[in-house]
Amino acid sequence: MLEPIGFWSYARHDDENSDGDLSKLRVIFGKQLKLLYGVEVKIWQDVTAIDYGADWFAKIHEALNRATFFVPIVTPRLLKSEWCAKELQIFRQREKNMGRTDLIFPIHYINIEDVHDTECHDIETLDVLRTRQFADFREHRRSRDPDSREVRLWLEDLAGSVRRTLRTKTSGDAVPAPSAQRPEAPIYSDVPPPGLDEDQLAWWHDAHAGEANAQWCLGSMYAQGIGVTRDDARCVYWLKKASDQNHASAICRLGLCYEEGQGVDKDLTMANTLYRKAGESGNLQACFFLGLNYLQGTGIAQDYAEAAKWLEKAAEAGHVNAQSAIAEQYQRGAGVEVDLVRSALWYERAARNGSMIAQYRYADCLREGLGVPQNLAEAAQWFERAAEQGHMIAQYVLGAMYARGEGVEEDPEKAFGWFLKAAESGDADAQCMVANRYRYGDGVAADDVEALRWFRVAAEQDNADGIYNVGRCLEEGRGCAVDRMAAMEQYRRAASKGHAHAQFAIGLIYQAGLSGQPNPRQAYAWFLKAAEGGHAWAQFELACCYHGGDGVDFDMSKAFVWYQRAADQGLAAPKGEVGLCLLRGSGTAKDVDKGLQLMREVAETGNARMQYHMGLAYQECDDVAPDHALAAKWYAMAAERNDPGAQYRLSRMMAGGDGVPSDPAAALELMRKSAAQGYSKAVDALAAMS
Repeated sequence: MLEPIGFWSYARHDDENSDGDLSKLRVIFGKQLKLLYGVEVKIWQDVTAIDYGADWFAKIHEALNRATFFVPIVTPRLLKSEWCAKELQIFRQREKNMGRTDLIFPIHYINIEDVHDTECHDIETLDVLRTRQFADFREHRRSRDPDSREVRLWLEDLAGSVRRTLRTKTSGDAVPAPSAQRPEAPIYSDVPPPGLDEDQLAWWHDAHAGEANAQWCLGSMYAQGIGVTRDDARCVYWLKKASDQNHASAICRLGLCYEEGQGVDKDLTMANTLYRKAGESGNLQACFFLGLNYLQGTGIAQDYAEAAKWLEKAAEAGHVNAQSAIAEQYQRGAGVEVDLVRSALWYERAARNGSMIAQYRYADCLREGLGVPQNLAEAAQWFERAAEQGHMIAQYVLGAMYARGEGVEEDPEKAFGWFLKAAESGDADAQCMVANRYRYGDGVAADDVEALRWFRVAAEQDNADGIYNVGRCLEEGRGCAVDRMAAMEQYRRAASKGHAHAQFAIGLIYQAGLSGQPNPRQAYAWFLKAAEGGHAWAQFELACCYHGGDGVDFDMSKAFVWYQRAADQGLAAPKGEVGLCLLRGSGTAKDVDKGLQLMREVAETGNARMQYHMGLAYQECDDVAPDHALAAKWYAMAAERNDPGAQYRLSRMMAGGDGVPSDPAAALELMRKSAAQGYSKAVDALAAMS
């Protein structure tokens, strides 16, 4: 019996263009295998590779030589991919070395009928795949929900096929994948198929003898291909036999056949009729299916109250998925009154019964205090249970909790570990978080190359933060050579998605002229976009544009408005400018006391510009009582921070003993420092002295 180690082969652009659906399918498929085997099942997927180089190929080669089954996602792009062809070639050799011919399980994801042989990168790829029976996923793809019940059941069947194949000790024909085709052979046979174990053989004989439970078991065997070749028509035949004897489980499974069009023509009305009949006989799965169909309006008029009735019936009897579903209805008030306490109770019951989604949602209730007392420590425990089952968002949240010390002891390394798990599962925000931690060495050794690699992974998912940060790396030369043109391209891409940091970065480039001559009008336009998006520093720069008439007409009223908005976000520099405007009555009504107070608060933080203007206020402002000693004190603070205006004014005061003791030598030194910075008044003063 082969150990289950899979390789998920796909064209990454297909994954990107389907919003990550292929990666989500791989995760769900892995969970189905885990349920069947009772242990973690590794399915290798190239979700983090960026540059196709020697290291990458070595990693691929190693994974393929460990794999025991191979799942190619068949699309036109896969057939045209050089690397997908190489993956198949390597695994075929691996399959041959194991003496097998049945370990490739193609999933037909997108029509390939129109792909001409000449369009394939390697015609052998298509020839090989044609020799294996495809698992046809095309109809399910149209639902656009990889986490739907229909898709999970389909993947459950495929997982069963893989497990049975791996348990086979000798080579043979590939295990048939799910199919809705009718068999050509007669439905009924007096001869049991070969290969049945003792229990299966007993079911076969009892079914033919008219025993309802055995008929249901035999129908289920044909439905899943357990001990027999999967055969939808025979599945329906035996389920109908058992249903005629009012076997509730058979009636429910027959309803699913009608809902899926498995072995019969699809008929949602008949499906719901059968679910109701089985549900009224106490079948929990039927209650759940009927409740879900009422909830979604599938084959029946949408009715949240009826949905709640059937879901709660199943939930009360212990159906874990129904418990999670009814919890959500109480949370949203769908068909029932909003009741966060009952919602939390149902989430807790489902969570304790092992539901990954319920574990995540119950943890969220505990974290936010929704229907239960807030308990961050217990929330972290439940997030961890969901995260260990592979819940991507729970992994990210748990990483954030370890990063902040929220409900757990702060642990940067554990935070990084959980962010990494979420990133490897395909979460773009987590990929950016991993990149930032590599950038700053937070919980992991600093590594600009790795940071850039993860930012690019996120960018390939069209994540605006990832795109922007790729631009930053290119502009700053972090993990790569400086390339400002490429940086600008990335900034524009992120800016088109409304990313304020990228818009601000473009404004700075135009302001400084890093991509040519300075362009104040373009700088103003980009600062305006970012400022309207809430970017505090862009609001400050925009105010400066209005204040200085840079790229836009001078307008102190607008300058004051944007200074105030930036100050409201906690920035010190614009807060000082608001104070200066109030002191002067510039762009707003004059308020000398409030203006001085704001200027002083900023000056005391070490802001040289405000220290200079505090000195100026006490030396020259008509609305402030003169205090030359205090003015000299503020000038001295600013002069220590190399403010040329403060150096010039303090020099003049020292030279004349104005507010400070006379010190001609120190005055001359300060005048020279100011002049060295190009301060025109100091330059003129030194020229006059000589």
